[in-house]
Amino acid sequence: PLDAGVFHFLGPDPEELLQYLQADRRRVPATGSFVVCNGLGGEAADRYLKRTQVLLDALSAECRASLTASSAYYQSPAFIDRWRNPGPLRIAIHTCRYTTFIFSSTVHLKEAFEALGCEVDLWCEGDEPQQWIGPSYVAERLARFRPDLLLRINFLRQETETPIPAGLPFLTWVQDYCPSHLDAGRIARLFPRDYITGLSKTNLVDVGYPAERCLLSPVPSLGSMYRAAARGGREYRFEVSYVSHQSSPPAAWC
Repeated sequence: PLDAGVFHFLGPDPEELLQYLQADRRRVPATGSFVVCNGLGGEAADRYLKRTQVLLDALSAECRASLTASSAYYQSPAFIDRWRNPGPLRIAIHTCRYTTFIFSSTVHLKEAFEALGCEVDLWCEGDEPQQWIGPSYVAERLARFRPDLLLRINFLRQETETPIPAGLPFLTWVQDYCPSHLDAGRIARLFPRDYITGLSKTNLVDVGYPAERCLLSPVPSLGSMYRAAARGGREYRFEVSYVSHQSSPPAAWC
């Protein structure tokens, strides 16, 4: 990609471009606008561009049809029945690789949910710089995985780049209170199946979130990361552990 609106593909024919995009839907650009440079000129270039556009239009139509089908599923009796008769949940977690702590948190969440018997689908960009979690990728993951819940740290449903079916429960886990979380207009536009969790249920309710859709969730830790039992020494056995970015030694605060 040359910038956010230009996609430069070198290949012998439009079909190869389509195969490249279909191999990983995270490659499908946000704008759907392409500049195709293949050394052709005149009528040959026109035919190439027209054929490319036909294939891309078909890809967009497939995406729209898939999202429509997913929207219908999340309003159907079959989906409602899954919540009335719960089994192991299928949870999709939307994250971003261009973060530090949030990405690590989502990876740990995935491990924790799987340890509880849940199936987890992690949505994240790949190694290629032009990849993103756009409509084509979301449509594919919803159709294949059919999650019961979509979880995202620090983002509300309406802040997600790709429209998410209204019937799919969406859980926002607030790890960092951002201005968007306190915006009355956004709170008023919550969907009926939007839920929010964070450090203080009281604070969430105080700023306008419906109490019945707020959950208290202190920041957890992944038990498998710590091996206190393996250390054996009594010096590591405490009833209270304090962790801080404060550089002063604990003795200075006693």
